[in-house]
Amino acid sequence: MKIQKIIPVIAIIFICTNVKAQQDVATDSLLNEMCITLTKTKELGDSVRFFRAYMKHLEPFLMKMNETQQEKLFDYVYFRLQRNCKEFFEMVSKNVEQLGDWELLDKKPVSTLNKAVCNEFNSRTKYYYRESNGDTVRVTVEKGLWQEEFIDGTYSKLKFRWIGDCEFELEFISSNHHIRKNLSNKGEKYRYQLLEKINNYFSTSAEPVGTEKYSKFKLYY
Repeated sequence: MKIQKIIPVIAIIFICTNVKAQQDVATDSLLNEMCITLTKTKELGDSVRFFRAYMKHLEPFLMKMNETQQEKLFDYVYFRLQRNCKEFFEMVSKNVEQLGDWELLDKKPVSTLNKAVCNEFNSRTKYYYRESNGDTVRVTVEKGLWQEEFIDGTYSKLKFRWIGDCEFELEFISSNHHIRKNLSNKGEKYRYQLLEKINNYFSTSAEPVGTEKYSKFKLYY
């Protein structure tokens, strides 16, 4: 296992093709234990904190794996933890140069828009946003689906439904993108809220349901 991968730029790691096998080992309950360990070791350097938590909770499985399998497990844990562990997400985010439009928030923001303005969202099917590394992600919203196309030709597919005047929910279906397919399990949900309409974009908040992690980005049209 390559230690230098512990705190990399999020969007450039290439990860495993067999996600299910990694899920069987690194269950969410086990990842929650890793998150608790990370929270209790703030006095250590970030790389050391992560490596110690990784070895403490996964070493029994690692001993039975070859190097390739260890790399695959490492990658799954690294991305899955970013969704489920606020402590790890904040730890990783502070080391990433922000080239997109994303901003971390302390709490869920309040929308300044009314229902009429938010209804304008339905008049379009094509949107795009910029990831933290600056890459553009194309979004198509139609027939109850939110489909994303990445610059490498991969995709993500999620169910789309409104849950309020200016708030909608996405439910993960599938993806072949190297990060997204490790980040989410089928059926997991994300809530988005339209906050402001400015020039050619909606200022939008995002929240992985159940994580109390909030961020804001620009959804262009």
